[in-house]
Amino acid sequence: MIDAAENGIYLDPDLAQFYDLAAPVRADFDFCRKMAATVASVLDLGCGTGELAVSLAEGRDICGIDPAAAMLEIARSRAGSEKVDFTLADARWVRLPRKFDLVVLTGHSFQVFLTDADQMAVLATIAAHLHPGGRFVFDSRNPHVRNRRLVKVTPINANCSILIRDALRRGTDRSMRRPAGF
Repeated sequence: MIDAAENGIYLDPDLAQFYDLAAPVRADFDFCRKMAATVASVLDLGCGTGELAVSLAEGRDICGIDPAAAMLEIARSRAGSEKVDFTLADARWVRLPRKFDLVVLTGHSFQVFLTDADQMAVLATIAAHLHPGGRFVFDSRNPHVRNRRLVKVTPINANCSILIRDALRRGTDRSMRRPAGF
């Protein structure tokens, strides 16, 4: 995993404040808002400065997890942040005493999980926190691919389905290994 402690923008509050300026319009947030329209609870893994979590908080149980204290400091200062349970934690290992209807991992955050072990650990976290029938939404990108589309993946078990917003070429074979417990 790319360690937040090794990346100054996430550690330093003076730098973290510029994070949201890098992407003022977020199509991934629009998609997640649509997905959250009919759910009662959302877990935002890698919530960063809390922009999405706070925007989803009205009438929902929202938890935002991030490994960077400087980002959570900004999240907690947002208007409406009192409606969100922001928690400093690593998405690979966090275990909360509740489950959610929707788990989101936006801003290409999945790409910080560089090893198979890290990827399996975060997928196990997601599985541990989804209600039966819950959904997991994440986005990922390949800057060399221009054709972006939404792909619905066959449910990986009877209890959850996965939607993936990805940049894929037609004919590309994509497969995922399932973590233990799926």
